[in-house]
Amino acid sequence: MKIKKLGITLSLLVLLFTFLVSSNVNTNLSNTDIYYIDIMAVKLKNYKQLLVVNPKSFELELEIINYIQVQTLENTRNFNPIEHGLFREPKDIYNEQKGQCFDRSRLIEKMLTYVGLKNRHVFIFQSASYFDVFVKSRLSKSHAVTEVLTSKGWLLVDSNSTLLPVTSREPISIFEAANGSLSEYLKNKEETYEDIFSGNFFYVYGLYSRHGMFHPPFVNYVPDINLLQFSSNFL
Repeated sequence: MKIKKLGITLSLLVLLFTFLVSSNVNTNLSNTDIYYIDIMAVKLKNYKQLLVVNPKSFELELEIINYIQVQTLENTRNFNPIEHGLFREPKDIYNEQKGQCFDRSRLIEKMLTYVGLKNRHVFIFQSASYFDVFVKSRLSKSHAVTEVLTSKGWLLVDSNSTLLPVTSREPISIFEAANGSLSEYLKNKEETYEDIFSGNFFYVYGLYSRHGMFHPPFVNYVPDINLLQFSSNFL
């Protein structure tokens, strides 16, 4: 009986692992991604080469990240989202010419990967716990952004504006932003930014949606998650 129960448990664990792997949000670049990124951001190929020559230039990194933000906004002037259950890769954004924060952040991350800058997806919301995110309310205000690793540390990259918070030439990370550094930084700035940045917010790495309809296999109510990034929430 014990052997049978062990077999059932192992089978369920294998099925769970298989499902998680199959539904993992892929962050790799495809040849199609590269083709459309080259169309939307023609300078990135040269920027990529410049980063190889100047791998520790913080000024160059900021210039590239800002360029990526600008080109993303240029290609998504229509602020309507790509509908649920549809792909939102560079090709789709280029063809649709629209998107919201969760679409733009995806494009920003693909472009950062293209030039060789490590990045991770960040979901932020006005709630206080993981329970609120996944169980209590799907109506709480939320926003999708990106964090990129620069030569001076992690930097928050907004998806709906060109907000790049840097103080005294030091980047503000999502951790620092959530602990008050961002609201302090914004007091003396005239930049346009999301209201969610003005108050307290909670963030989750690697969560792309709570409903599961932004990325394949498009299973409703199963969150879209990148397992590697998501695991960093618990480290």
